[in-house]
Amino acid sequence: MGSLTPRQRGIGVLVIAVLVVVVVGWLVVRSGSDGGDSAGGGEPATVPALINAGLASYTAGDLPAAQSYFIRALKLEPQNPRVLYDLGVVAGRIGDSAGARSLYRRAIAVDPTFADAYYNLGVVEASLKNDAAAVKAYAKVLEFQPDNLSAKWNLGLLLYGLGKVPQARDLLKGVIAADPSFAQRLPKDVKLAG
Repeated sequence: MGSLTPRQRGIGVLVIAVLVVVVVGWLVVRSGSDGGDSAGGGEPATVPALINAGLASYTAGDLPAAQSYFIRALKLEPQNPRVLYDLGVVAGRIGDSAGARSLYRRAIAVDPTFADAYYNLGVVEASLKNDAAAVKAYAKVLEFQPDNLSAKWNLGLLLYGLGKVPQARDLLKGVIAADPSFAQRLPKDVKLAG
């Protein structure tokens, strides 16, 4: 037997590479391709997997399932601000404003920079006619996200209703200048001129 030609060596290397890919693929399938996120029958068991399942259920409109996944995640990580926030979103969607407010506050207590939790807290507080608390929540959003047009808009409308018209007009005009589509949302009783 003589030595291998360069072509034969190349084919040999290719065959070995293919075998390695096949073996690695087989090992991944055998160990479970979900990265350990399932417990037995395919149910998610880690917090990231539970959050993903909850978000998928929420998107599909299955609020009880979403809530169940988020509660399971919260049992694993009781101080996870994302899980508290997601539970708050579900609570708000099912009409439990007090529960949503409590969950957003808990998320903020764990992560005082969680702008989305402040935003949703502002929405809830405004819906409960707690305007001063809503103003504070939207102000915190803008502390962390100064370009958040929705927070500026909501804050401007609240300030207008509280009689702080010049400050409200400045905010609302600034939002409309940045995104003219907001002009269509302007309530008829809010006057920007004058």
